[in-house]
Amino acid sequence: MAAALIDVTVAVLDALERFRAPYALAGGLAANLWVAGEHQQATFDADAAVASGVDPDALVRHLEAALERFGGFHSATLPFRKARIERLLCPPEIPVDLILLKDTAYSALALERAATTELRGKRYPVLRPEDVILHKSLGRREKDVAALSFLAGDNALDLEYVETWARRLGTWTFVRRALPRR
Repeated sequence: MAAALIDVTVAVLDALERFRAPYALAGGLAANLWVAGEHQQATFDADAAVASGVDPDALVRHLEAALERFGGFHSATLPFRKARIERLLCPPEIPVDLILLKDTAYSALALERAATTELRGKRYPVLRPEDVILHKSLGRREKDVAALSFLAGDNALDLEYVETWARRLGTWTFVRRALPRR
């Protein structure tokens, strides 16, 4: 499963490169890049943050074509208060979530701050730990609290940045549960 997940992730990131919209690796894979091995969490999907203002329909069509070799297809649009997620599925059961934030200022800043990582010999943008926390907080899933705690504990975070944007995104109550006590 891990090799298939990386194959799909690389295909998604390559397709986003060709689409020419700012993007970065996000979600569980991004989180695992920033934490110590014993704190890594199992992940079964490929997530990418994509710049606000991108035409979601054109993006989905582009990704469906790019994922055709995996049998990928658009399965759902998940509307959240602060984001829109376009979900594609690649058999066998690998979801791909394209996260389009509604806060254009934060979206642009998070993508501008992105670091880089290497997958299969190529470099790709990856959200910084603070932005992984903020993106994952949008779902407010209980299972993410532990993962975010490890992410916060294994990195010297810019806590002011996290608090400022979590408040603006309306997720501060959730985020502060995962942060170290100050």
